Amino acid sequence: MLNREMRIIGFIVILLFSFKTLDAQNFKTRNSYSGVKQMNQSGFFVGLAAGAYDMDGDYGSQQIGGVTSGYSLLAEYKMVSAFVLRGTITKGTLRQRFNGRFAYFDHQTDMATVDLSLMYLFNSLTSCRRQFQIRPYIGLGFGLIQFETFADLFDSDGNRYYFWKDGTVRMGPENSDERYNYMPVKRNGVFETKVDSLGLYPDIAAIFPGEAGIRMMLGRGLGFYLSARYTISTTDYIDHGVAYGDVYLTERAKKNRFSDGYYSYTLTLVFRLEPESIRKKSRYTRKYRKPKMCRTF
Repeated sequence: MLNREMRIIGFIVILLFSFKTLDAQNFKTRNSYSGVKQMNQSGFFVGLAAGAYDMDGDYGSQQIGGVTSGYSLLAEYKMVSAFVLRGTITKGTLRQRFNGRFAYFDHQTDMATVDLSLMYLFNSLTSCRRQFQIRPYIGLGFGLIQFETFADLFDSDGNRYYFWKDGTVRMGPENSDERYNYMPVKRNGVFETKVDSLGLYPDIAAIFPGEAGIRMMLGRGLGFYLSARYTISTTDYIDHGVAYGDVYLTERAKKNRFSDGYYSYTLTLVFRLEPESIRKKSRYTRKYRKPKMCRTF
């Protein structure tokens, strides 16, 4: 569990850094008189994201890897200068591999999610007079995940793998009279068997994503996000493994006591949907007084 805790601490550090940035920018804005206020701060955006996913299950230091990829489609509405309402649809894969006697827990999960998030944009790190804007942000949301978990239980010829108590994988049972003829083998890495745990759990659950990142707009119509997100679910069975029907069921049941989650690190390209009537309006109005906080895009 140490690895899980360290990653969560790292995510919290990102949030704290974002709040520190907000305080610094507020001080800078309160003590400047640029005389510029942005118009047309609301707008619709659509985007496409690609990223890496890292499963956060119940096994902590037993995991030896499993970073996967996925993609997302999003639509968002910038309601006012500081808030963005975003809807996201994601398709991706989660995977875990393990050492020793935990190797039979290896799994690959195909997932699809839909969520709605509210993001708060901090002050811009660049001047309000510049087209290029950099704004840290944080966000929280809720949604649903649909998932199917698969295990690598057979070789390419359809022969079953057997998982021995010494942590090895062999082609025959451990209690067989011919057990000395079964040498350790390496699985082929193809997750061919769907794991439904005898139908004892639903494959749809609620999710609650938390996100922190940087929103960079190259102009009014084009920009991108760099973000880190941690999503916690209300299910404990994404990484359920292949416990049912084998000798490790009792031990597995004891360890599977935390809701599953995953980390995602994404790059998102966004485009502004801007009517022609708005595009022709002037970008700025000038007021010779102390301006409001700098929130350009």
